[in-house]
Amino acid sequence: MRLLIITPRFPYPPDKGDRLTIYNYLKYFSLNHEVSLITFADKKNIGDLNKISPHCRSLVTKYHNRSKAFLNCNRSLTKVRPLQVSYYSDNHKMAKAVTRSIEENNVDLVYCHTIRMAEYVRKINHIPKVLALQISLALNYRRLKKYSNSIVERVFYSIEHLLVQNYEYSICKDFDKVLLISDKDKLEIERQGRRTLDNVFLLPHGVDQNYFKRPANCKPEEDSLIMTGNMGYPPNRDAVIFFCEEIFPLIRKERPGVKLYIVGKNPSATVRSFGNGGEIIVTGKVEDLRPYLSRATVGVVPTRIAAGLQNKLLEGMSMGLPMVATSNANEGIRAKPNQDLLIADNPKEFAEKVLLLLESPEKRLALGINARRFIESSFSWEFFLGDLESLMQSLCEQRDKC
Repeated sequence: MRLLIITPRFPYPPDKGDRLTIYNYLKYFSLNHEVSLITFADKKNIGDLNKISPHCRSLVTKYHNRSKAFLNCNRSLTKVRPLQVSYYSDNHKMAKAVTRSIEENNVDLVYCHTIRMAEYVRKINHIPKVLALQISLALNYRRLKKYSNSIVERVFYSIEHLLVQNYEYSICKDFDKVLLISDKDKLEIERQGRRTLDNVFLLPHGVDQNYFKRPANCKPEEDSLIMTGNMGYPPNRDAVIFFCEEIFPLIRKERPGVKLYIVGKNPSATVRSFGNGGEIIVTGKVEDLRPYLSRATVGVVPTRIAAGLQNKLLEGMSMGLPMVATSNANEGIRAKPNQDLLIADNPKEFAEKVLLLLESPEKRLALGINARRFIESSFSWEFFLGDLESLMQSLCEQRDKC
């Protein structure tokens, strides 16, 4: 197959969900197919072009003019489009690059990553198109506005929620297949359109099990907890506030020596304010997450605002770390509660589950072993990408028969 992948962000470094996904797609599909990539990029990405170009037959980057993009957002209300779609759309150089690539590379199928790039291929009808919607943005924004403490943020999330509701279902109908991570996302979009979607393909993403693997004979630091993620991301920031203000004090009351490591880049001022160098340590960006995961006694994912798949939970489980998470965090992963991980949604129950693990080495060991086994059996990149490859080949074969 000759594939064209279109994505809003340059896929390196693979430190966020969308970049990680596209980076793994490029590595996998370039082994047996011709892959062209078109992506927005800026000067800071120039040094990483050599990380991506070996996996591409053709690599085209276009500069994203943010000032113009913000002006485009003002038109969203008249076009009834989500702000994030307008922010990335209406770039004439990008539109021309997409058209040119399809013609020059004789593309068999276009893969469009996220709703942000959908307008560039929406009206193309002569070749199969796949839209990786990934999550229901309406579901995500409903949760964001529910938990945000900022009036400005709540206004923004409310506006975007309304715009997404009117757009999300309609865009799905203009693609041959729409990729979603979970049934809950599909049901939310169908609820908006009041009709069943018959072109949805459920496709979670995986975790590098060989990379995220606990070293042998690794001894954890006693009574240590860990939270990971991009700490500038609003759902992660909310999770930190929720845990530090409502859950951690209940744990410390029973076990005063417990430490919490908050590990991840871009910690906001609010997140940094919890760090005191004593019982709460905020590290900021680290070069390698694995030593921190290996050293922790228990991993916590108190995420209330969740959509799609939580990489932080996958990575912790892959390391064999016993995890306590909310049901929202486990939504797209569907690990078995009390076997692969522990689930809790209110502060009291969450604290009790963490204390149970801190007090029981046997329970921690069993849960960690089961977590690793679950990841090995259910969340390899190769497994999911094999399914996607079969889907793409089927779409191309159907087109050839027409």
